[in-house]
Amino acid sequence: MADSYIDNALMIVYDITIMALLIFSSKKGTQDMKFNPLKNEVLDFCAPQSEKVWVSAFTSSDVASYNAHVLDIRAQGFKMINSYELSDNTFAFFKKGKDSVRLAFYPGTKEIKIIYINDEEVPDFTSKRKQGVCDALFTQIQPEDSGLSDVIRCDDGRFVIIDGGWEFEPEADKLINLMREQSPDKKPVIAAWIMTHPHLDHYRAFFEFYRKYKDDVIIEKFLYNFPEAKEENLERIPAMGTQEEMENLQKLESIIKKEGYPLFMLHTGDVFDIAGLHFEVLSSPDDTMKPPVECFNRYSLILKVTFKGQVLLLCADADFELAKFGERWGRYLKSDILQIPHHGFGGGREEEYDLIDPSVCFCPTEEDIGFMKYNIYTSYNKHLIYDLNVKDYFTAKETVTIKLPYTPGKYGRQILDEKIAQYQKAAGAKNWYFDSVTKDDATFTFINTTMIKIPVYADLYFDDPAKSVVAIKVEIPGGTRCQKNLFDENDADPDALYFNRNSLAKIGVEDGAEFAVRLYSDYPFVASWKKDAIYHS
Repeated sequence: MADSYIDNALMIVYDITIMALLIFSSKKGTQDMKFNPLKNEVLDFCAPQSEKVWVSAFTSSDVASYNAHVLDIRAQGFKMINSYELSDNTFAFFKKGKDSVRLAFYPGTKEIKIIYINDEEVPDFTSKRKQGVCDALFTQIQPEDSGLSDVIRCDDGRFVIIDGGWEFEPEADKLINLMREQSPDKKPVIAAWIMTHPHLDHYRAFFEFYRKYKDDVIIEKFLYNFPEAKEENLERIPAMGTQEEMENLQKLESIIKKEGYPLFMLHTGDVFDIAGLHFEVLSSPDDTMKPPVECFNRYSLILKVTFKGQVLLLCADADFELAKFGERWGRYLKSDILQIPHHGFGGGREEEYDLIDPSVCFCPTEEDIGFMKYNIYTSYNKHLIYDLNVKDYFTAKETVTIKLPYTPGKYGRQILDEKIAQYQKAAGAKNWYFDSVTKDDATFTFINTTMIKIPVYADLYFDDPAKSVVAIKVEIPGGTRCQKNLFDENDADPDALYFNRNSLAKIGVEDGAEFAVRLYSDYPFVASWKKDAIYHS
């Protein structure tokens, strides 16, 4: 498709005054580089991503816009090295000396991104090592907390590390012990250490690993896309505003420079092979770093990894909505194995889960958080687990290693359902029954062990069904113990009080009249009153 764009572009005449301008300065570098929108395009933002990288983002773009940008970039003396398609999206890579330009066109969102990179080295992933000497493995390491530490063993015996987890000594120990166990070499070889974004529960395990084990491994290259830790970046990246964040980014830069580790920045559309593994970058700061950047999760890389036809989608802490993930990639997102974004806390969407439709999920968080406190209750995670075709679901309760390609276990779905039921039972019950309650004594104590606000409803049952009341509603904040009075409009939803299904009207409750109460919710909770519950389920 890209070649036809270029051929067609030769027949198109544009107003030169609105053509993109590319200005270079040996003193100021990317600060003097700008692209202007073409005819019918709208400039979304134009900002430095780092000291050497400048991103120009345009909307209302089309094929003609892409063609014109190709011609203009070439007119600036850049040579197109390659162009290719991923899904319906087109990417082109240009070089002039040590400088690069990356051009990305997303028809689904009518966007164009132009990334200028000053003094870029292109990584070389070729290796003389023999492939097929061992099985490819994917390991999600049990973190000390809800961090992320993945290790992929390639079929040539080298490793790819994704993040690594917290700056704790046990995190470093787990990494080295796993690689020593799995490595065919006396000294494990790390083909690439990929850091998805600069959050402490993801990348800072490297510091402890470096302190203890830097001489026990060979690190061939680092791959990430972080901003430089400089004060002039604080205005556009407030997320970097703490002294600790600045110091740790500076520490990482210093170690890599001191040791001479090859470092390369990853950008959306990058494709590369490490042994038999094929990597594609489906989202990067190119797409999500529109200033001001309040949270480093916006820097998250999303990686698509294919081995022998099986696809893993590794989402780090990405936000699908922010990345316009489904709109940009559509059915290209179909994957066999999904590592759920942001530990299951957020970032997912039903639209993307429908497109991904995985049979295996990894969720890098503790099991009680995953099944009792939070993850299972968000609408998109419920959709993923209950409405789609998930057969195996691994939390970070323990380190899990699977052989690639992976076939889901025969009893994986049964095990998942049993775990969910087990943890929800531990969280409480969804129905609580009390008897001999009166209007003057209708204050109940609730415990919500989930981390989300839940609605609880109350039905009142009288000897005369004409007096019954249904669906009084109270809300219980996440992770709290609180008291709620069913007849206090400060506690209960005033629009849900006193509704009778027989009279279809709001009716009162007689003073002194006794009734039974059923408290119920779609979420487990604990309820108590001055007398014990007569039943719960």
